[in-house]
Amino acid sequence: MGMDLLCEFERWTEDRWVYLPVWESESGAPYDTDALSISRNYDFFGLLGRDYLSVAPIALQRGLPDDVTAEVRRIWERVKDDPAISNPSWVTLDELINYDWNINFRGSMHAVLAEEERSAKEAASDFLTRNLPYIRTLEENPRHLRIVFWFGC
Repeated sequence: MGMDLLCEFERWTEDRWVYLPVWESESGAPYDTDALSISRNYDFFGLLGRDYLSVAPIALQRGLPDDVTAEVRRIWERVKDDPAISNPSWVTLDELINYDWNINFRGSMHAVLAEEERSAKEAASDFLTRNLPYIRTLEENPRHLRIVFWFGC
């Protein structure tokens, strides 16, 4: 059994974060849920916040934001006691866009790659080419889109 990144999206309005229900509508949804589904990629997960690589993660185990939306808090409350769920955190689109994807690192969840030096761009190539371009379309101002996430099986 593998680990997945489970995420919810929030958008900043004039004075607060609001839930962006990107997963709810099965047909006719205005969102491309395939483009929002982040592939299982342990090295990207390490860069994002799992802290087993030789570089500082983008969003190391920040927990839920203090001002998380009620909808995301309800989702978290339903799953938080599951032993397969861990490491809640969050990251803004701005942080993802401005991260130094050219940084090199060592380490991996895969023993065969653990000592190989690679760039973050190589490790996160699927996310950077498939997910991030679409996520950028969800909000004009990258500081106004937040991804609240946790890891789970």
